[in-house]
Amino acid sequence: MWIGIELFVRTIVGGLFIAAGFAKLSATTRWRQDWLASYELVPGVLIGPIAWAVPIVEAIVGICLVLGAFGRVSVLAAAAILVAVTVAVISALMRRLQVSCGCFGTLGELISWRIVVRNLVLIASLAGLARHGLTATITMFGASTQTLAVTALFAVVALLSWRQHHPRSARDTERVPVAAIRPDAPRAETPPQ
Repeated sequence: MWIGIELFVRTIVGGLFIAAGFAKLSATTRWRQDWLASYELVPGVLIGPIAWAVPIVEAIVGICLVLGAFGRVSVLAAAAILVAVTVAVISALMRRLQVSCGCFGTLGELISWRIVVRNLVLIASLAGLARHGLTATITMFGASTQTLAVTALFAVVALLSWRQHHPRSARDTERVPVAAIRPDAPRAETPPQ
């Protein structure tokens, strides 16, 4: 029974981290920096680097959690991120700031106590995993193999995310299938070469 609970928690929390990371990566750099600055917790000189690091770390930790890579380390990393986010949200709520949670990039809602409760439930679930340990993982392989698996999965998901937001080329989006051209429509003359 424990393996079912473990896989459920890892899939849900890891999936949320992956979705959150790639949603933030698909947002503009300016949005990420403005979102981070809106919490008024990070010194200005660090906003740029942290705005780049947060989504990448979220996605990698999520992938590690889903795969069970690095065992308890991935669970503790996910819990640490959630604790930091929850502290930032509580701080902003106490200061009555109206800011986006940024949970899923530009789709994030305004912060609320509901987000704090949700995060506390997720943290408690991760604490249970850390306490009982992970069973269905790729930790049977060495650290280098685990790193390679996480990196490969991150690259695939990043490529798919990038392709979704960037068409291959302007010419590809302007092509009209031959069947869509009416036979009686005037055709453009091709200049001789």
